[in-house]
Amino acid sequence: YDEWWTQRSAIDRALAVGGDVMVTGLGLGLVVDAMLDPGSPVGEVTVVEQSADVIALVGPWLAARHPGRVQIVHADA
Repeated sequence: YDEWWTQRSAIDRALAVGGDVMVTGLGLGLVVDAMLDPGSPVGEVTVVEQSADVIALVGPWLAARHPGRVQIVHADA
């Protein structure tokens, strides 16, 4: 809940504007998941994440839940 709550303005903005979105930091993936809810006007979310461990943990879940709509870049934003 805290991850979603602290990022609510970014989520609201993405849902209001739509299009493609870039997010720095994957966390638990809840922000990306909220942006890609069914019926969302967001087309694709690109995430820049520094930790390979976080990508390995969360990336497969997001890819399976939102096929073709999530791109994860392993880099330091």
